[in-house]
Amino acid sequence: MLENNVTLDEGVSTSVWSVCSHARLVVEGKEISQRMTKDYNVKLGLAHYSCFVDLLGRAGHLDEAYFIIKTMEVVDIYALIVVLMITYLHLMILLYVQI
Repeated sequence: MLENNVTLDEGVSTSVWSVCSHARLVVEGKEISQRMTKDYNVKLGLAHYSCFVDLLGRAGHLDEAYFIIKTMEVVDIYALIVVLMITYLHLMILLYVQI
């Protein structure tokens, strides 16, 4: 995508983060975040934060997801719900493995 000079606007970045989230491509998702803010001067919005938190949470990076929520300029209830759901799922998996 970046090699084809596709501009990272809100729609493209949100879609790419969704793909990265489901494929557990955390490194690539973080790279997109950095490029958006540094190379394209895109200010992250609620949709970006929610997708990024979902990406981190699905990959088990709960501390990073929580940090993102704490440092957000605007509180997003959906991002909080995502972290709570992902935390619950990881806890259930840990309990299942111990049984």
